[in-house]
Amino acid sequence: MPVTKPQLTVFGPSNNATVNLNQPFPVTGQVTNPFVSGEPVTITSVAVRVDGGPAIEANLTVVPDRTQTRVNFAASAQVTVGPDPHKVTVTAINDQEASATQTVSVLTAPVVVPPPPPPPSTYTVQHFYVGSLDPPSWLVTPLPIC
Repeated sequence: MPVTKPQLTVFGPSNNATVNLNQPFPVTGQVTNPFVSGEPVTITSVAVRVDGGPAIEANLTVVPDRTQTRVNFAASAQVTVGPDPHKVTVTAINDQEASATQTVSVLTAPVVVPPPPPPPSTYTVQHFYVGSLDPPSWLVTPLPIC
């Protein structure tokens, strides 16, 4: 049986897309492989790596096709550290151990740190008295002397 190589297309992220640092982003696409002598060639795995890190196995969904093997893939990846750009590498392998690899670059969005809240406001309470603090004269009644 002749060996055929899978064809890999990454739908997302697009090259130079912006992603958020430490936030998952989807990696999606499709792998096709021509039948050999009318027999399907199975796509056994699709793996995603960010900056050469550990492999993330993608979920595979077979798409019916009478002329070739067609598989959609989806994985969740994230950028955790390092300067831009970051490399997202996708590798598909078929049951003949043939592989195809595609790499896209992503950039991280600037991390916005909100300013600290202003210090609590301090209030000064002032009392103003109008007039005298002595009781009014009509309240002061002389006591009779006995």
